[in-house]
Amino acid sequence: MRNCLRFLTAVAVPVVLSACGAGTDSDSNSPIITGDGSGFTTSGKTFFNDSDGIKFADALGGSFSDVLAAITGGMGGASSTLASDSSISQRMKRATQSESAACASSGTISNTVTSNDSTGKITAVTMSFNNCLSDGNLSNGSISFAVSGTETNQSVAVDFNQFRSVDGGDTSSIDGVININAVQSGTTFLTTISGTNITMVSAGETVAITNYNLRSEVDDISGATSLEGGSTITTGAGALTMSISPALSVAGNADYPSTGVIAWSHSDGSSLSIDADTGNAATFNYVISDGVSTTSGVSNWSETDIGEFAL
Repeated sequence: MRNCLRFLTAVAVPVVLSACGAGTDSDSNSPIITGDGSGFTTSGKTFFNDSDGIKFADALGGSFSDVLAAITGGMGGASSTLASDSSISQRMKRATQSESAACASSGTISNTVTSNDSTGKITAVTMSFNNCLSDGNLSNGSISFAVSGTETNQSVAVDFNQFRSVDGGDTSSIDGVININAVQSGTTFLTTISGTNITMVSAGETVAITNYNLRSEVDDISGATSLEGGSTITTGAGALTMSISPALSVAGNADYPSTGVIAWSHSDGSSLSIDADTGNAATFNYVISDGVSTTSGVSNWSETDIGEFAL
């Protein structure tokens, strides 16, 4: 199960958010999405266009760090607070029903824990932050976790309720629910991440991720992996829909996918698709459309940043 969740963190979550960032700057305070497929606002161009080529795909790996900062900044605020305020952490471990305590520097954090009376297992935890300052991170809002299932078939719903984190000069917020289901069947680990809406704000930009559903599969023995699904991301630059179908698949001893298609379509009518099935695991086919004309070609996985998040 740890392998499954590790795959989710390294692969599924970033791909849900992949279309949010096209810039190569990994500074967490840089915009998540800034215009056309090159990552720069360019008047008169569609999001995907021939002159920019596959720059969107080239920059995906670096851009993910910007997007993830919006989420991990919030999660980091919660985890650092719990780590430094050991009394809260210890009370949670004892499944105390409801308690509140001062944060390390100022403010308060309250937690409510629900456990199964017969098994003693925790089934839900809600952490509420009220101007909670700990290790330089100021947090407000709440995060709730609801856990169900068994060791080999477990579901977790993470509910961010207007959670906002300020760390130095970086401010991020997240609101919405992420549903995670992790199933172990023999040596195979299946993970699904889904939800209807997550809204994030980072560097002053609002990003709405809607109707996302991604499924990953990992063979713990061979190391073979696959990923399929899709999502829609809406920002001030328009709506970008991503689809991975058929699944991107990577053999256990390979560095890149050998089969599968990942496609993006923008609300301005432009699109980009990447097909891994070229007969050469080192390359992929691509097709770019600006809504009027198309351009196609072959490129090397090693010449993009996709490998940083892919598989």
